[in-house]
Amino acid sequence: MDVSALVYRIKEFVAQVRERAQVFSIAERDRKILLMGLCMLFIILLSLVFHSFSSGAEQLERQARQLEARLGNVEALSVAYRGFQERFKELSSKVEKDEGPLISVVEKILLSGQIDRRRFSIRDVNSPALESDDFFEEQSVDVELKKIPLNDLVGVLYKIQTKSSFLKVSNLSISTRFDKSDAMNVRLRVSTYRIKQVS
Repeated sequence: MDVSALVYRIKEFVAQVRERAQVFSIAERDRKILLMGLCMLFIILLSLVFHSFSSGAEQLERQARQLEARLGNVEALSVAYRGFQERFKELSSKVEKDEGPLISVVEKILLSGQIDRRRFSIRDVNSPALESDDFFEEQSVDVELKKIPLNDLVGVLYKIQTKSSFLKVSNLSISTRFDKSDAMNVRLRVSTYRIKQVS
């Protein structure tokens, strides 16, 4: 056996092993770089997902706060509505206690104030009511008083203003008489609100 040939083959085999080792080490390095790149890409994707989730959570929290504020407003409006409803029922019951039309109510007030029937006139000034969504309607009468003393006028006005059916005086016009300085001619409008009868 030729020793030189054997040495040559061993050297050739070692060279091949070195070449393959170098190729393997280059491939290993590339694989590490690729693995690091994939890890960085995964971390970036995770951070994007987390950021979008956290911003979505913040937006949901903001919307929840807005909805809570609106709910608080609705609850306050509900409490106010119930208060108005109770007040409305109270006013309705007081108004409905007075029987008869407004003319009769005003006439009773004048007669209870010792005003002679010949010295006053009452005229209904209500026009046919237009259809509306309101729960009440205004009713008015015009009152004319002749030769009435000041103290009687004050008494009548006081009784109108303190009536439980919430009468309102407007268009008050007073004129004195030349022949009697203590007597006056008075014109005024008396109004009230009546609850509509729902059919």
